[in-house]
Amino acid sequence: MKVCCLVKEVPDAAVQKRIDSSTKRLDRSGEKNLNPFDTHGIEAAMQIREGGKAQVDEIVAAHPRGEFKKEFLQEFVKGLSDRPDTTYGTVNADVLEHFVPGFRRTSMVERINDAPWPN
Repeated sequence: MKVCCLVKEVPDAAVQKRIDSSTKRLDRSGEKNLNPFDTHGIEAAMQIREGGKAQVDEIVAAHPRGEFKKEFLQEFVKGLSDRPDTTYGTVNADVLEHFVPGFRRTSMVERINDAPWPN
């Protein structure tokens, strides 16, 4: 059985935070820390995998999926709609391009050609 567990990398709490002076955003370069709460999800995924199909069926029966795909994608778009530029180079751009009328992702070539540095 294959189990997918979504996790997120978060800033290291022990490292002094750096703000990128040009973007005014948190600089996360070099940080690769797993969200500590995601370890619970990984543990649960491992238990489900070991428990087999019967346990999966029990979980789905208790928590029906309903319109899961549609609702998941709608919530995904809501979470990104106020910051579409942050989706560059991620699957998030795919979601916005599909669901948000008029959204067009910026290509890497456009980013390089429009960059503020001289040729």
